[in-house]
Amino acid sequence: MPDASSDLHSTPGLSEADAQARLKTEGYNELPRPERRTPLRIVLEVLREPMLALLIGGGVIYLLLGDLKEAVILLVFATMSVVITAVQETRTERGSSQNLPKILR
Repeated sequence: MPDASSDLHSTPGLSEADAQARLKTEGYNELPRPERRTPLRIVLEVLREPMLALLIGGGVIYLLLGDLKEAVILLVFATMSVVITAVQETRTERGSSQNLPKILR
């Protein structure tokens, strides 16, 4: 039975000089580090979401119509949504920035 590796036609690869030249021009073979988002930036991104804008808009409309109870309920839910999402996103950012180098090793 013939050896499977004998059917492969591999090339020898880069010479040491070629590898050093590419290292100088292109750098190390690493993934780019993602830019870390601050908690304020995360909150601003959350505030731009359409569903949240609808909740806030509805709360403002209820305020203008004089229905304070409904306005407070909508605005409290909108605030809770922003806080929960911001906390989760911040934890995710922190966790991924700490664990990604360990995973890639």
